[in-house]
Amino acid sequence: MMLRIDMEHLPWPMREEILRVVGMLFEAFAQATKGKLSDQHRQGRIIKLLLHGPHAQADWRDLPPGEAIHLLAIVNHPRLARQQQRRHLVRDRLRRAWEVGEIAQPVRLTVHSLEQVNHALAEGMPHFVTIATEGIALYEFDRTPLKMPRYLPASERRARGLAEYARWHGRATDFLLGAAFF
Repeated sequence: MMLRIDMEHLPWPMREEILRVVGMLFEAFAQATKGKLSDQHRQGRIIKLLLHGPHAQADWRDLPPGEAIHLLAIVNHPRLARQQQRRHLVRDRLRRAWEVGEIAQPVRLTVHSLEQVNHALAEGMPHFVTIATEGIALYEFDRTPLKMPRYLPASERRARGLAEYARWHGRATDFLLGAAFF
């Protein structure tokens, strides 16, 4: 599946902001993987960077001020996607840039491997299907296409949605009980 590359629906200052964020992200990623000895780290790279969420949609004008820029970084090794410490370094750099005013909007970054994204598309996970169909490719290392998304029937989407709601509601309830206790 080929990704969209058009950002003409966004005004020039917003496009400039997104390009600045992309530059910071690649610098922080290079810094986080610098000096590592394993092949996954030395050869590790971001192979696709996608803008998704409200900024990728045509109705961006309805956004509240300060709405976060949503980015999905697809890396070439699953191990890179799993390592929390590396991601925290990159996220921390982007958060500090927002706090000191280098960028005007916060950034929400998620990192997945190409295998994880293709598996999610083959399974028809609605979040990834939306990203693949509506997202904008800001960077592509190579033109390796994503798998064609599987569109789930309404009944299966509803069942998955209810299961996700139950899972996250349970976690949120546990969190609130723990917060009240402490």
